[in-house]
Amino acid sequence: MGTRPRLGQGGLLRRTLTQEHFDRFAELTGDHNPIHVDQEFAARTPFGKTVSHGMLLYRLIAAVLETRMPGPGTIQLDQVLTFFNPAFAGDELTIMAWVTERDEQRATLSAVVARPDGTVVCQGQTTVLLPGISFDGGKCQPVGGRSESSRAVARAMGLEPGQKATSRRVFTEQDLQTRAELVGEARPSLPDQERVDRTAGARALVPGDLLGGMISQLLGMRLPGPGTSWLKQTLAFPTLAHVGDEITATVEVSRLRPDRQLVNLITTCTSSTGEVVADGEALVLYRGLAQRDT
Repeated sequence: MGTRPRLGQGGLLRRTLTQEHFDRFAELTGDHNPIHVDQEFAARTPFGKTVSHGMLLYRLIAAVLETRMPGPGTIQLDQVLTFFNPAFAGDELTIMAWVTERDEQRATLSAVVARPDGTVVCQGQTTVLLPGISFDGGKCQPVGGRSESSRAVARAMGLEPGQKATSRRVFTEQDLQTRAELVGEARPSLPDQERVDRTAGARALVPGDLLGGMISQLLGMRLPGPGTSWLKQTLAFPTLAHVGDEITATVEVSRLRPDRQLVNLITTCTSSTGEVVADGEALVLYRGLAQRDT
């Protein structure tokens, strides 16, 4: 079981991502957006070559939380991610997380994924339950919240507010094993048995980055579709998601800014009983498939 973190306490991890990581994450999540896996397509984009999935970077942050600090059994209540620069195959990345706030039950941590020269690839903030505290519902909104102006009416890029895309998936124990292998870590242990009984029953939990992977698959393959680049994602986890349960992911266009090729989408994952297990908003840059012809 992890220890109770102190203010300023941190954890650190270094990993080099390869095209194999991108391909394996695409297989795990179903997100075969060509900016991640199609080197010919990616060469014609402003990136010039394939880039990491945003949720693969989230997976690296989760690895710090689960294996360094706070440690095994960490349960995230929310997660905000902002993507500043792409991560390319072969980049050596340093992932750092440190405690910025805490009380008797929760801690807030900031996280950064950076290249050796200090270039920030991704920055995040998360709230986690401290070890030994039972889950009684997230009771929190995504950090930063949803934009109140996100229902602005506009039509462009073949999109319009209210458009939706949905997918369903049942996660397995093998999915959790594959997730662990992606970053070269042993599969994180579950919380202590007493805590499992109070929070999740006997079933393993589906971590936030896999739920985010369902959202990634919809954004990159369906709505807006291939060519989408993730800029920011906010997530809250009000209810635990379990292996073996059917999860439904939905993305809905809420705002369009065609002059800047920006799209806001409401992102939601629900369990088979209708409980929301992930709730938030995405901001993406959508250049579309026109890049194939450039």
